[in-house]
Amino acid sequence: MESTARTILICDDEPHVPQIMGMTLGDAGFLVRTAADGREALGLAVAQPPDLVITDFQMPRMNGLELARHLRSRPETMRVPVIMLTSRSHRIDPGELAATAIVRVMPKPFSPRDVTAEAARLLGPDAAVAEAA
Repeated sequence: MESTARTILICDDEPHVPQIMGMTLGDAGFLVRTAADGREALGLAVAQPPDLVITDFQMPRMNGLELARHLRSRPETMRVPVIMLTSRSHRIDPGELAATAIVRVMPKPFSPRDVTAEAARLLGPDAAVAEAA
């Protein structure tokens, strides 16, 4: 049987974030890939486009906003939606958001359950594969 699970790329330079989110999203039936910064995430996304990117704003080498701009500028990733995780002190200008595929900005600290629910909402009712009973 072919898997219908959707792939989510999590990008954050704090190792505990991809670890926790990976477990929560994985438990919900999503396939998860992780990257430690925007450059690594861009390389992974171009090589194998995910269905969704969840990224931190502040990261070394390439921040989340730059990543979202690069994803939007490439034909293979231009339609991949992005959830941006950011501290409450960082505001993103609406004009900057318009130049990206960022569909939701969620403040840190965040609830992994809330992010998982948002991923499921964005990707549709069949986004994750339910475990067979």
